[in-house]
Amino acid sequence: MKHRIKLLLVSIAFPPKKDPECIQTAKYLKYLSNTEELDIQVLTACDPVINMPVDMSMNSFSVRNSGVFKKKITENRYLNFLLRKIGIEQFPDTKFTFSWGIRRFLKNSKIQSPDVVYARSYPISSLIAGYWASIHFNKPLIIHFSDPWTLSPLHRHSLSYQRKMEEWELRLIKHASAIVFTSELTATNYRVRYPEYKERIHFLPNVYDDADLSLNESQLRNEKLKLVYTGGIVGNRNPEPIFKAISSLPEKMLDRFEFFIAGEADRDNRELLGKFNHQSVSYLGPISFLESKKLQASADILVLIDNHFDDANKAMYLPSKLLDYFVQRKRILAVTTPQGTTSNTLEEGEFGDCFGHSDVDGITNFLRKAIDEFDKKNHSYFIRPDVPKKFSASLNAQNLLKIIKHYA
Repeated sequence: MKHRIKLLLVSIAFPPKKDPECIQTAKYLKYLSNTEELDIQVLTACDPVINMPVDMSMNSFSVRNSGVFKKKITENRYLNFLLRKIGIEQFPDTKFTFSWGIRRFLKNSKIQSPDVVYARSYPISSLIAGYWASIHFNKPLIIHFSDPWTLSPLHRHSLSYQRKMEEWELRLIKHASAIVFTSELTATNYRVRYPEYKERIHFLPNVYDDADLSLNESQLRNEKLKLVYTGGIVGNRNPEPIFKAISSLPEKMLDRFEFFIAGEADRDNRELLGKFNHQSVSYLGPISFLESKKLQASADILVLIDNHFDDANKAMYLPSKLLDYFVQRKRILAVTTPQGTTSNTLEEGEFGDCFGHSDVDGITNFLRKAIDEFDKKNHSYFIRPDVPKKFSASLNAQNLLKIIKHYA
């Protein structure tokens, strides 16, 4: 009988927890676990985890494994808030206790010695736990950065945190046999930062689940043009540019469309949503993974709101929700950095229309055009091309398998 490679996945983000990283982990693992070449064990965190609510609909991902082992994280929401207020940063993140005592945990668990350790972040604590697991078992380590760490343009840290971060990132990259990033631009930037390790750096994108490819095209059954946004509303990733565009529309158009927003919102953005008390806008709050998919399927236009960067080279993120949007084959309205990763991907595939965060006139004209095409019942305007195979979970799971087999 052919030897099956024993893989140990180390990731705090694992179903039935729900956040964008959990969903991506589940998609990759669904197709990895379908192969007879792997025997997968999982090391994750006990439920619940702060900011990763349990969502039983996440169990719709069938992830075959030979054991899920859960380590408790000690974390307090109020302490986290207090430490942030007084400027104390927990390293590498608030879930740092996941990596504490990991070798003792492994020694006392029933986890069998793997051939390869595969650790996914965010949070970064997953990678540090994977590092210690790799040392404990003396096995190769593959690390998967869903977002950049030291090169992240989103975060500003204290000098002491910055030094620790740089030290640990280099330690992880030196130790890892392979390093995976989710955008070509991020991978390129890290090859420049660490030229001596550039051969270890791979690109594997965020993915869609092949089973979600939509066969039922919308027939414009909605009475009003329906725009849908699903996902977090945090910091400058907020709907204010779209709200300003809506305010610029002629009065006669305001009852011809509706805009549904679903997802977590931080305090400032809850205030923004409350202030913009407009007849066309409905904030649904957090919803489950399956409810999110149903809401996306009901839309005529899907809305993406990206982080705001002045420099396109910093816009290296491709939001994972975009892959869920792609499979719906609906036109996408994206508020994003021109010539960044999101903008280039959408425009290359003709999936939708991209506007900068300050381009209120452009967004307004887009809405006017969309309402007009909807009223004309121009079905073809709202249906976009098939999603490229390069974002398929089954294909990229096979690409990841090749990396695993190379080091097993």
